[in-house]
Amino acid sequence: MGKRRGWKRTVIGVLVIWLAASAFGIGEPISRANADGIGPGTGPGSVEIACDATIASNAQRLWNGEEMGVQPGDTVCIEAGVRPEILHLTKFNGTQDAPITFINHGGVVEIKTDPGNSAYNGLYALKITFSSHFVLTGTGDGGARYGFRLSTGGNGGASALMVTSNSTDYTVENVEVFGAGFAGLMLKTDPTCSAPNTTQRPTADIQPGFVQRNTVVRGNYVHDTSGEGMYIGHFAYAQGYQQSCGKLWPHALEGLEVYDNVIKDTKLDGLQISAATKGVKVYGNRIENYGLARQQFHMNGLEINPGTAGDFYDNTIVNGTGAGVHYKGRGDARIFNNVIVRSEDAGIISLSETGFTNPNDPVFDGSPIHIMHNTIVNSGLTGIYFWNQAPKNAGNTAYNNLIVREGAAGTSGQEYIRLRYPDTDLTYSHNYTTNNLAAVRFVDPQNGNYGLQKGSPAIDTGLELSGQPWSDLVMKDYSGVKRPSGAGYDAGALERTHVEFVTRTVIYQNTERKYALYIPANYDPSVSWPMIVFHHGAGETGTDGVKQTEVGIGPAIGNTPELQQAIIYMPQRGGNSPEEAKFWNEQAQRVAEEFNVDPQRWYMTGLSAGGYITWNWGGHFAAQYAALMPIAGGLSDMSPGKLDKLAQIPIRALHGSDDNVIALSWGSQAAVNAVNGAGGNALLTVVPGVGHSQWDTKFYSVREYMAWLLSHRRTGNVTLQSSAEKTNPGLGEEIQLTLRFAKPDYPATDYVFQGTKKVTIRGYATHGNENGNGTAGKFAGEQLKGEATTVEIAFGPDGRAVVPLKLVNAVPQQLVFEVDSPYLVSDALTIEPVPGRQTR
Repeated sequence: MGKRRGWKRTVIGVLVIWLAASAFGIGEPISRANADGIGPGTGPGSVEIACDATIASNAQRLWNGEEMGVQPGDTVCIEAGVRPEILHLTKFNGTQDAPITFINHGGVVEIKTDPGNSAYNGLYALKITFSSHFVLTGTGDGGARYGFRLSTGGNGGASALMVTSNSTDYTVENVEVFGAGFAGLMLKTDPTCSAPNTTQRPTADIQPGFVQRNTVVRGNYVHDTSGEGMYIGHFAYAQGYQQSCGKLWPHALEGLEVYDNVIKDTKLDGLQISAATKGVKVYGNRIENYGLARQQFHMNGLEINPGTAGDFYDNTIVNGTGAGVHYKGRGDARIFNNVIVRSEDAGIISLSETGFTNPNDPVFDGSPIHIMHNTIVNSGLTGIYFWNQAPKNAGNTAYNNLIVREGAAGTSGQEYIRLRYPDTDLTYSHNYTTNNLAAVRFVDPQNGNYGLQKGSPAIDTGLELSGQPWSDLVMKDYSGVKRPSGAGYDAGALERTHVEFVTRTVIYQNTERKYALYIPANYDPSVSWPMIVFHHGAGETGTDGVKQTEVGIGPAIGNTPELQQAIIYMPQRGGNSPEEAKFWNEQAQRVAEEFNVDPQRWYMTGLSAGGYITWNWGGHFAAQYAALMPIAGGLSDMSPGKLDKLAQIPIRALHGSDDNVIALSWGSQAAVNAVNGAGGNALLTVVPGVGHSQWDTKFYSVREYMAWLLSHRRTGNVTLQSSAEKTNPGLGEEIQLTLRFAKPDYPATDYVFQGTKKVTIRGYATHGNENGNGTAGKFAGEQLKGEATTVEIAFGPDGRAVVPLKLVNAVPQQLVFEVDSPYLVSDALTIEPVPGRQTR
């Protein structure tokens, strides 16, 4: 069966039928974090929330969890709407096993102070104090990715979201922050003379104090801030914090994860982390347009301040006035798999000068910094700059980085890796450096794809790292591809995948035919996978099973991480008849069964003649597919029935502006116009300056396009239908269930699932005081009593099976059946009780 795909249920007696649906999105072209699709229509659908307490959308600022009687494990709903005042939550304390959840309820919660109103200077939009073990989540509205939208209107010194006053053990997720007068997120507790929180350091004169633990910041969108995008931890870990009562020491953070956030357009640092001494992971974030105010010492993308140690990886850092990564964390750090583009200072700076260390805190003295497998493009000063003084850090390394600096004086030397002090303890080798961007053979750097094309000189040039104590960290690249995929490690953040195809032979009309499969290197049969069906052009028609892998999507797989995470099915067609369409679709079903393909994530794409196939076959089998992407094709069948089906599915057509084989006007443009005229919302992307045959580099290697395709999931709140509500069935009476493999609003003849199929069914019944564990009946000879039973059922040419079920033991008050099948490829498996004799 593979991973369970969701049971389809009907209840006889009091008939209750429902279907749950969800959606999933993926990242931008060069980042797993994604700011696209902000606002309505991007989430997973309606969300049902059981509220234990409610914070009303009124002018009350302060809400006290103790006074409200909120208990560990409670869900606190914050009512949607534009709040007339700022919001302060205090003394909400869960436990490790039962955290409190704050969630938006009924829509998006918006908190925005009046711009220019000095009364809000230095305040906040949302503040949480004296709280622990809680989750602030903006997932309460299925129509919006960010259920909280927080802004201080640019008022001076006001951070939009503050979590402070000894708050600890918390998660902040799916929150949008913008227009902050200072930082977007401020997550720390300041030491004061009345509450001199001190960090835990092994010295006699500094006593242990508060430690902020287990802080998770994920999936947020922070933009247009007057200060840092995120400010986590106190900056004065090294020097102390001078107050009227003397020098105070800020607290440490232990256990910090910051991932899959988008941070854009910040006047100061994009993401600043300080005093995070243990268990730090910062990964998968996208930081763009940082340091816009050009304020010295506050211009960096990822600013890692004193006291911080951990792992910093898989981040995309683009367009800034300072360094991409500025590390002052003392040591015990690994910086790897980051893509850093157009930083005006160095790509990465590692620094441990005396002014940034505390002589009373020897915890990290002597611990090294490892910088490896980063892709650094067009940094202003140098690629990597080491300011590490011996003996503060010993054993530093820089391996397998790819550094490109157009216009640099040479191809090696200080233009790429520079040392501030000659006694720096650094071992570095196998870094690929060049001043020639074109020579690297990036896939599409203009559109943010820094994967390596075949023939790149950076392929297989890296050092074998498997013997290092931290080598397990770099065994996967930025996109999750296993290293090495070829003869050796590639330089840079992205490993070029060594692509192999599996060829299968099948019989069609007494003739051997072949299809090819790409199976991801990290394929796990216990996980459901997306599947892309690719249709080649006319030139690849044949029976060799190879040519369809050599044009279009096949050559692009090694360049495109998104494609490396999908099953790709590539039939080699001999024609385009309805019979052949049905045949290859049946083979796709078999592939889906074998490789645990998610039935809600089938996709179809094709080029040229395959673009026509995608339009036409995609319309015929529309109920099976989450999205279509026809390239340089057109629609030959514009009948109302076909257009109505195409209008129900996401379509993005791609076409070169200079195509002189299939003209844009009568190809993709005409097809898009026809579908949209039938009520659809098909998109057309015209790629300027591209002709008819640049399939792999200009279409399938563009990560934006592939991310769009794979972001879709078949949804639609389809109601399971019943032709009769059979109430009070008699003891021993036969009930007939009709099972149908089809989307209810399409004719069953369009989607034929003939033959014997494995179907899992379970049932239960209520008898008087029983709680639903009673025997439901006999189904195909098997008694059903709560446990799932897999049986084989014969489906006819119309995709239907009539299944008899007999009641046993007693007449139930309510009878429930749940049916599941790995063959399900439509939105619903319809279960229809056929009208029969009523006994009462």
